[in-house]
Amino acid sequence: MLEGYRNQGVARAMVDAALSDAHERGFAYAETNWRITNRQAAQYWTDYGFTTTYARFHRTIVFTN
Repeated sequence: MLEGYRNQGVARAMVDAALSDAHERGFAYAETNWRITNRQAAQYWTDYGFTTTYARFHRTIVFTN
């Protein structure tokens, strides 16, 4: 994302609308998913009020000859 567009409230407005719509339709829970290495996303979602419930790990196997 271009730096000039950060912190304008667009993402928050979109999430607010999506969660409001889900709540009106009877959903009680919401889940989001981001890469653990994406610290900005982690900060965004925790600031929004989401809590970590699990972590998914990725393993890379490198074959050498």
